[in-house]
Amino acid sequence: MKRVLPCILLPLLASCVTDPDRYASIAKRDVENFTIADPAGDVAALGMTAPSPQLLRRLQTIAGGAQNAQAEFNSSAARARRLAKAAAGAAPSDRRWTEAQVAFATLAAAHSNTMSALAELDLLLLTGEDQPTSAADIGRIVATRQDVSMMATAQQTVLEQVEALF
Repeated sequence: MKRVLPCILLPLLASCVTDPDRYASIAKRDVENFTIADPAGDVAALGMTAPSPQLLRRLQTIAGGAQNAQAEFNSSAARARRLAKAAAGAAPSDRRWTEAQVAFATLAAAHSNTMSALAELDLLLLTGEDQPTSAADIGRIVATRQDVSMMATAQQTVLEQVEALF
């Protein structure tokens, strides 16, 4: 076995000493030496353009719609909770159950408006509608989407909590 080992290792070691210009290196390339400290950092220093005014207006409209839906959701949540607690264990024919269901539907409708804003942002990212022209445009869309997504996730949690009260 000791005689066979050098015969096996010798060709393997020889392959490590081949011409470096002939094969690709696995060393880190210059482009891989970067960090993403601030995605909304100095765009001009990177040679990119600022977000387009048209896109900014569209994002403000979408974000405004999501914020309105959030305000509507917040104003409906306490009432829906209170009515759902009062209707706990009630039969569907009971007036308390019906009122709780209507309050829950109002809450779900506000959540639906937030989800519509989220879907609109997803379409904006996927289809390139309004033609994002730079990384700053994409970054702005992604940041707005993250904000709206956090709203939608929090709303979904509240909806599940209220539904569990029935």
